Amino acid sequence: MDANPNLKQQVLPNYKKQWAADLAARYQQPSAAALFTNKGRLDGAFAGGETKRGSKIEAIGGGYTVKFPVITEHAANGEWTTPWGTSSGSTGGMSKWGETPLVLRRERTDWNVLEDGVLQGDALLMDIKKQRIPDLMRSHFEAIYNGVWGIPTDEDDITSLRGIPYWLQPNNAAEGLVGGNPPGHSSRAGITNDRWKNYVFHYDTATLDDLIQVIRQARLTMKYAAYPDVPMDQQPHLVGRYFLLCNFVTFNAISQLPISQNSQQPNYYNLVVNGARVNVDGVYFIYDSALDDTTKFPNNPLYMIDADTWATTVLKNGSGDWWYQLSPVFPSDRSQPLARTRFLWSYFSLACMDLQRNAVIHQTP
Repeated sequence: MDANPNLKQQVLPNYKKQWAADLAARYQQPSAAALFTNKGRLDGAFAGGETKRGSKIEAIGGGYTVKFPVITEHAANGEWTTPWGTSSGSTGGMSKWGETPLVLRRERTDWNVLEDGVLQGDALLMDIKKQRIPDLMRSHFEAIYNGVWGIPTDEDDITSLRGIPYWLQPNNAAEGLVGGNPPGHSSRAGITNDRWKNYVFHYDTATLDDLIQVIRQARLTMKYAAYPDVPMDQQPHLVGRYFLLCNFVTFNAISQLPISQNSQQPNYYNLVVNGARVNVDGVYFIYDSALDDTTKFPNNPLYMIDADTWATTVLKNGSGDWWYQLSPVFPSDRSQPLARTRFLWSYFSLACMDLQRNAVIHQTP
């Protein structure tokens, strides 16, 4: 046909109408955002389903910050004494209050009312008007996904989410309860206490005798409940509670470990690989592409999460949804009388209410 250009000029290309590949989306599933925002946790992250555990999202009807209590001292007083020994006591400063802001995220889209006349009839290939609301939602949740891995510049920054790296910090110099405040911060959620820290563990290689043993040590140190002899599907109270967020290098290395081992060797490590699911002692590995950024996340870190210690809070609108849409409005600039704008926004907060039940496991620098 290329040899007959006159013939080609007599026909139109065969257009695929109302379909297009979406190159604008920058996020993927499963992700940390899905674990903290889906109705379900683990199954929601893998397949969009709902686990037997309930949602951790709390939709509230008002307010601009989220406060949560942290017990810092026990009020009990005791001593070894004699039958007639005297006793004295003190109430002590038992608790402090952590506080995180509800952060506002807003999207907008603009168009011209004359589009209605252009986008119609047989000439229409794609109705871009119908794409605007999905684009708003996609952009909104992509921003939340990125925010889950963000750190505000300081405690006065109310326009950035307190993401996972804000709450859980690595420590290149030491292991134990040594995950301190993020750079530029003198506290986390306004609390300063020697025990208001996350655990840190180091490893050298992603092998059964190194990383897997470190994970087991971390699980026992933080008192994660796990029953190696009982399948996780028979433990609805644990499914989706514990997980490890990691990059592809680590996830791929761990998922291939059973392949490299003698199949006759007893599974002393309780490492289970089932398709896209990998777990050890009931703690699931979940790949998140954000952690592939080795500049932002050096030393191949794994974030060990107890989901019961995290709270996702949103402001709900009159319909019970946690996002708001504003009907099309005229621009303030009347020099563009045919322009229209639609807004979408929500208030969102992510908080870890017990740092000691979470850890960062990373390679020794």
